[in-house]
Amino acid sequence: MNRYFRLSSLRVFGAPVYVHWTVLVVSAVLLAYSIKAPFTALAALCSYFGIILLHETGHAYFARRAGARTEAIYLGLFHGMCVHETPAHERDIYVIAWGGALAQLAVALPLILLANVTPAARLPIIGEVVLYLGYVSLLVAVINLIPAPGLDGEHAWRLLRWPSGLRKQNAAAKRPKHLRRVK
Repeated sequence: MNRYFRLSSLRVFGAPVYVHWTVLVVSAVLLAYSIKAPFTALAALCSYFGIILLHETGHAYFARRAGARTEAIYLGLFHGMCVHETPAHERDIYVIAWGGALAQLAVALPLILLANVTPAARLPIIGEVVLYLGYVSLLVAVINLIPAPGLDGEHAWRLLRWPSGLRKQNAAAKRPKHLRRVK
């Protein structure tokens, strides 16, 4: 993936984080046009990409719990990708797919609650920013759970259909581990 630049100082569960060149260009253009409020624009950009990174960190966390090493995390302009080894059990693939949405919900719901019921909600900028981040994070989780190819929902909802009785060892455990991409 030669169109990505490595953020040398950032690792997530031991995996390097890469950013697509379009992220850098669009960020620079937005900051250049935000001369009147550069700190607000910078905070918005960091928050937006933080939300995507949080989602991919959720996948990396559940991959690690399943014994699958995370190779890298890629951040694009509108998406991210966590590249990890295929876990030993098929069920873990579905659990890892839920990881991104669960991380989003773990942040989104408290932010929305915080912005609606605390005194910070009355502050003109802080309350709005916290509420905005909560809803954007919730939106990312909901969109990713749509059962469509390329989204987490393609695999996540299969966990609900997993047999509840004794589970046989999956054939994937006998295959050598290889890389698997989760968006």
